[in-house]
Amino acid sequence: MAGMIRDMRHAEGDISDDNEDPSENDDESAAIKQLVDLNTEKLYPGSSGFSKLRFMKKYKDAEICPICETSRWKSVKKKPDGRHVHKVPRKVLRYFPISKRLQRLFISSKSAADCMWHDEGRTRDGLLRHPADSPAWKHFDSSHPKFSADTHNIRLIVATDGFNPFRSMNCSYRIWPVAIPVNLPPWLCMKQPNFMLSLLIPGPKSPGADIDVFLEPLLDDLELLFEKGVRTYDASKKEFFQLHAAVLSTITDLPCMSTLAGCATSGEFGCPKCHSLTCSLRLNKGMKTCYMGHRRFLDENHPFRTTQTEFFDGEVESRTAPVPLTGDEVDALTKNMETVFGKHPSKKPTTKKRKPEDPPIIHKRRSIWFRLRYWKDLLQPHNLDAIHIEKNVCDNIVNTLLGIDRKTKDNYSSRQDLEVLGIREALHPVPVGDDLFDLPSAPYTLSPELKKLFCLILKAVKFPAGYASDIRKNVHVKEKKIVRLKSHDNHILLQYLLPLIVRKTLPEGVAAALIRVSTFFKKKKFSCHSHKRHGGSRERNS
Repeated sequence: MAGMIRDMRHAEGDISDDNEDPSENDDESAAIKQLVDLNTEKLYPGSSGFSKLRFMKKYKDAEICPICETSRWKSVKKKPDGRHVHKVPRKVLRYFPISKRLQRLFISSKSAADCMWHDEGRTRDGLLRHPADSPAWKHFDSSHPKFSADTHNIRLIVATDGFNPFRSMNCSYRIWPVAIPVNLPPWLCMKQPNFMLSLLIPGPKSPGADIDVFLEPLLDDLELLFEKGVRTYDASKKEFFQLHAAVLSTITDLPCMSTLAGCATSGEFGCPKCHSLTCSLRLNKGMKTCYMGHRRFLDENHPFRTTQTEFFDGEVESRTAPVPLTGDEVDALTKNMETVFGKHPSKKPTTKKRKPEDPPIIHKRRSIWFRLRYWKDLLQPHNLDAIHIEKNVCDNIVNTLLGIDRKTKDNYSSRQDLEVLGIREALHPVPVGDDLFDLPSAPYTLSPELKKLFCLILKAVKFPAGYASDIRKNVHVKEKKIVRLKSHDNHILLQYLLPLIVRKTLPEGVAAALIRVSTFFKKKKFSCHSHKRHGGSRERNS
């Protein structure tokens, strides 16, 4: 009886091997009491017919969902003999165990040597060439010296995004977490054969907060790999060893960060780095939330803090940059949060407006990643995919310069918001009649001739084979617009072509500003990490 209870408690995550007390495990009366408690404890708040004893490990044997009361099976068909039943599940999670795939890296002596390149073959000259040179890697090694002592141990990065299979936009939505071993050399680290697809979460909609349920099998393997490891054979050294692995960070776009980390990425407190100190402003005319406190991150003596305030909010900026929350602080804030997974079909999601006296909501739920003992010690647990940011920035710049209808950011609503805020008076709408307004030309407004020149320059661009796709087919000179650019097309356009075009088409001041934006992305080279630390161990993303 005691052994059965101990196994169930292990499955539920209540105890660990390190904290076991032999005398307590042998106490049969305590085991029976635990069994009674599990049978009477509700599975989730409001549950009347399901206990933790009946449905261990997330209702794996349930026929009906206790939340929405939907059958587990999409169809149940009986054969004529009545004895054989064919059941078609409503949704199938496809999980590919990661531990076996990590073991296969050491079957070949060549790939085994590559997995230890970060320690045995890397050049240590202070330059950032590999994730092992980053502060996040070094901080993890100093926090877990036992893990870092063995060069075999694997560091992983988990990338997550949604996609439509078979390149068809009308197919079901799927989301996939991919584990990337970053022990490998830079020329192998980001190669497709080294990506490990671990989960396929079926659609047709994004899982949202319920993604934690789908991530459980992956987290089970990751816990085992870090705490106990798996016995593996190293073909390069011809010996057995205990392989361990740890996740250093995740890479997502901004909406998926909210799904994966449980933090707010939109609304009043939509900046995970600024948390409750987010400087946001609701634009009533444009019906959007604007974040105007970016000058806080400039140097104290930067001229933009005190001069040229008319280009911002009209006020002098004297505040300092907010300090991000540490992993321990996020752990303490979300420790007592209770999350009920699943959606009842009869209940529509409600959005309750926060009252001024209510505390800010910066975390919607406790992230499942805190199941990993080391997660709160990570320096940069969640990173943004810069190519998504680059695509959004490039699309907004090009659509605004060309004045694309319903895609430009310079419209009547934005001019009204400038008028309400009392800034940039030269751009305020000018009434010319009943319900008619004239929008004065902005410094970045292009004439039809300059828009055509903008498109003609792109139409004449040619690239070496394999450098970039042929974007000339996406440029419509007659309509003066650019359509259907891929992420890499936007990367080439923003970093290499836009500085050449704006010199010919825009005034010097506007062109200089856009060239600086292009140079910023070029210097970053797709890296979202901030390697300049000002707060020691507190300089972490939430």
